[in-house]
Order: sequence, then structure tokens, then C-alpha cells
Amino acid sequence: MINNPLIIYILFLIITSPKLGFYSLISGVTLFFFILIFLIFYYQNSKSLKSHVNWNQKYLHLIIINSFLFSYLNWFYYLRHGVSDFIVFNIIFFASLLITLTFILIKLSEKNKSFLILFVLLLSLIYRLDLIKNNPNPQLDCYQLLKYAPLLLLQGKNPYSEDNEYPRIKLADGSLFKIPAYSYGITPLLLLVPNNYLFKDPRYFFVLTELLTVLVIFKILRENKNKFSLNFLFPILYYWHPLSLYVITQGFLEPLMLFLLILPLYLYYKNKINLSLLSFALLINVKQTLFIVPFFLKKLKISQVVKLVGFISILIIPFFIWSPRDFLKFGLIYQYIDTNLAPIRLSTLTFNSLFYNFFGSNFPQILFFLIWLLTFIFILKYQNKKYANIYFSLSLFYTVLSFFNYYSYNNYYYFSSLLILIGLIWNIAENK
Repeated sequence: MINNPLIIYILFLIITSPKLGFYSLISGVTLFFFILIFLIFYYQNSKSLKSHVNWNQKYLHLIIINSFLFSYLNWFYYLRHGVSDFIVFNIIFFASLLITLTFILIKLSEKNKSFLILFVLLLSLIYRLDLIKNNPNPQLDCYQLLKYAPLLLLQGKNPYSEDNEYPRIKLADGSLFKIPAYSYGITPLLLLVPNNYLFKDPRYFFVLTELLTVLVIFKILRENKNKFSLNFLFPILYYWHPLSLYVITQGFLEPLMLFLLILPLYLYYKNKINLSLLSFALLINVKQTLFIVPFFLKKLKISQVVKLVGFISILIIPFFIWSPRDFLKFGLIYQYIDTNLAPIRLSTLTFNSLFYNFFGSNFPQILFFLIWLLTFIFILKYQNKKYANIYFSLSLFYTVLSFFNYYSYNNYYYFSSLLILIGLIWNIAENK
């Protein structure tokens, strides 16, 4: 059972989905032991070239029920607003759940089943748009940066400059937080310009990238002649991840990151090498923590790595020339070194929160670095060249990076868990 990625995915959801992934003693302890299980799974999976997926229907049903259940509970925990929103959500939620169960339990023609699943996706899309409308201004630095920085670029201003003014963010204690400058990668700046000019909100673009990811998942499964039900159930599982509504509403970057993680390998699989490398370059320039991704791409040849570096350089050089100091400070290292941006948060699901709960002090930072390094070496040692294993590798590394840290947001676990699901999808496709 431990070498079945379905079980790994179920466990991850059960641990990180309640309370939107915030810290509790139970979640901290169980996530620690889950990581140990994940390490064993990774070792066993890397040693085998065969699929370990057990297609007992109870596993898929359990994942589906878990995803819908925690989506519903998380809505009550965080996303609830008023009576009208409550009614709309319940109609869409129960309609989507009933249609999905009908798809699973009742024998229908493929045409009718296709219509049902497309209807579920449409309902889910409508509710995402409704959530954005009812949450017009999230008080998060990431949302404000992604909303205003692309428009600054359109005005000919350097988004990485400290001379720009961003709306101050109201914190929980009532104080106002000043955003010093844009501090994410170049890719969101470029891709969000037309969207923000037209719609004034980056979240509409993230809804689009989420849909595009679902489309790529469907194409991967369909082109590998899988069971018809799998072609549609896995897109539903992706779209109804328990944290997806929260992530979309807050305007986090993860939907874009996941799209740019699944698209390049699909293009590489289809032998569209240059488009694949360009997509990887866009991915690496989304967020600073993604610089580690190329180390896990064992499929790339040396000539392709050189070309990838070239694409990355083409994106970076103009902004570096524009203002070397600003780009180095805010485009590369700011999120790593600025303690005001990343203070220690004991409410987040981390090993430090767990350690503090027992010992009343913070875990030594040097030991975190050692754990990251050992995990990185372990993955490189046992990683194989399967497409699925690339995603399992990234999920394991980013799960360890998130948990063994001083702060970690729920969108980080959303990202890591969906990497397992994408790895599972490739596991199915590669073993047909």
C-alpha cells in the first residue's frame, strides 16, 4: 500500500486540508510522519519501472469524497460571506457532487458522461468567478503586487524599484503594512499585462491557467488510451482540490506555477523541444524558489540545458540592465533575506510550530538548511527518468522545504499535493 501514489495523495489531503492547512498539534505530528512515509514511497517508486497504482475503485471514490468534503468545510471555515453566497455555493457544490457520483455509479453513454463532467467544470468555473466578484480586494501582499506591478510595467516604470507606491495592506492587528517593491519573478509581470489592463484583477488569469491545466491533464490521459472514466475523473479531482477555491480567491501564484510545470513536460513528451524549454524558462522565472526545478529534469540533454539557460537569460537581462541593484535585491534575494516579509509564524503548519509547541523555542535555522540539503541529495540519488518521478521529486522536496521552515502558507501544500496528483497522472500514462 505504501508504494501506491493514490494512498500518498489521500493522506496528504487528509492532513493538510482541514482548517485550510493552518497549524494544529495533530496536523503537525501527522505531517511529520507523512513525510517519512513519503520518503519510503519515493525510494520504492524510484527503484521500479512499473506502475504501482492499484485501481480499486474504493481509492478513487475516497479521494473524490474527501476532496468535496473538505472543499465544503473550508468554505465554512473561511470563504463564507452572506446568505446569497451560501445559497449559490450549496447549489453548485451539491450539483457538482451529485453529477460526479452519477458519473461513477450509473452506467451512461460516453457522450452523456462527457456532458455531465463538462457541466461540473462549468459550474465550478462560475463559482470561481462569483468568488472573485465577492472578494474584490484581498489584503495580501501577493495579490496587491500581482495586481499593480504589471500595470507599472505598462506605464514604463520599473516594478522592482522602491520608488513605486502600492496600497498599504491592513493586517489582522489593524496596522498597515507597506509593500516596498515587486518581489516575484518576471513571468507574472509579462503574462499579466494584458489581463490586468482588461480586467484589473490577476485572479481571472489564474482561473484561466487552472482550466488550461485541466485541459492538459485530459489530453495526457486521452492520448495514452486510458479508461474513459479516468480521462474525466482526474480533471475533476484537480479542479475540486480542497484548497483550490481559497487559492484562487486570494490570488496566489500556484495555479500559474502548476500550469507551467505540467505544460513543458507534455510538450517535451510530444517532442516539441523548443516550446518545452521556453515554457520551463517561464516557469523558473515565476518565483525565486523554482530555481531548483532544472536539477530534477534528468531528461534534458546538455545542449537543451544550454538553450534553457539562454531562454532564462533573455527574460532576465532586460530587467537587470534596467536597474541592477533593484533587480538583484527584489528580483532575486529579497524573499530569502527580508525578515519583515517572512517573520516566524506559529500559526502555520511547520515543524517549527510543532517544535515550539513542545519546547517553547524556535528550531535552529542551520538544521533546516541541513534537512533541505539532505533531502535534495536523497532525491538526486534515487530519482529515475520517468515523467511521473519528476513530479514526485518536486513534491517531496517542496513538502520538506515548506514543513521544515519558520513559516509556510497553505498554498504551499496545495502546490505540493497537486504535484503528487500530476505525478500520478503521468504514472498512469507511462505504464500503458
